[in-house]
Amino acid sequence: REEVQAQRIIREYLLLSSTGINRSAQYMLRNASNNSKIQHSNSGLVSEKGEWYPKPSWYYVYTLKNTLAGMYYIGEQASMNPNVLIYKYENTTHDTLVYALWSPTSNETYIADYQLSLLNGTKSAKLVGLTNGSIEGTISDLKISRNTVKVNVSERPIFVVTTTNNGVSSAKFETKRSILLYPSFTNDKVVIETSDLSSIGNMRIQIINQTGEIV
Repeated sequence: REEVQAQRIIREYLLLSSTGINRSAQYMLRNASNNSKIQHSNSGLVSEKGEWYPKPSWYYVYTLKNTLAGMYYIGEQASMNPNVLIYKYENTTHDTLVYALWSPTSNETYIADYQLSLLNGTKSAKLVGLTNGSIEGTISDLKISRNTVKVNVSERPIFVVTTTNNGVSSAKFETKRSILLYPSFTNDKVVIETSDLSSIGNMRIQIINQTGEIV
């Protein structure tokens, strides 16, 4: 159930972007109750107050934000398959193009080795898969053959990030290091999650409250 929720939220954000809407918000952040059968009681991105445990939808939305940061919707690409939707996003310097692909069905549709047509002159392509537990997704290189790449398409959206400047992408996910912090109201501690920071070496983290004090 949480996986389906996560998929649908991402699909809704993508659909909203295609309509020209430039601001949207999720209601609500947390579950009102984890186990209640009342409608929308467990529709949050995290579990109920006092736990605040991130659900798959939290990680999927975070990955969506990270992958499409600085990108703008430029249109839909014909997929030649009624079970595949393709939206395209581009950055302001026109050197990075992101394709969002998914099946707009609700019957567990799966298309193996779908051939995605890329822009002529595309130099590199990376696949970003939504992954529970990661705010950057699972990133892997794709082999370009005659301006196409093969990807598996399902009801969970995927992203293909491409570059046209010899692989030197301005897409932020390649170099970004992320830190996620959220409170635990069951004790006096906070939870800190990070991406791979091993390449940075020694580092110090400071938390500053709204009054500018180090806590």
